[in-house]
Amino acid sequence: MRGLDIGVAATVAGFFGLAVMAGPEEVKLPESYQTTFVNYVSVDHYDRKRVRKMWVNSEAHDTAISGDSLPDGTVLNMEDWDALQDADGNLMFD
Repeated sequence: MRGLDIGVAATVAGFFGLAVMAGPEEVKLPESYQTTFVNYVSVDHYDRKRVRKMWVNSEAHDTAISGDSLPDGTVLNMEDWDALQDADGNLMFD
């Protein structure tokens, strides 16, 4: 049983270790996604002073609107930005 516990722990550690190492320089976003994809939601996190924009390819967006399951090959992108702040750290809008 101890071997199984170690194997599971190593697998979980390996999985999370790989996820942490994938930074922005490791991810290639689709070309021109901001003009060819649909920005289906934007979320402002006032408490964390963050702004997020979620994008999906057009085919998947049309499928989701009709209530069907997303097709294989669906691409979802999320931008995560620091919100604009003035010199005093207050959020700036628009």
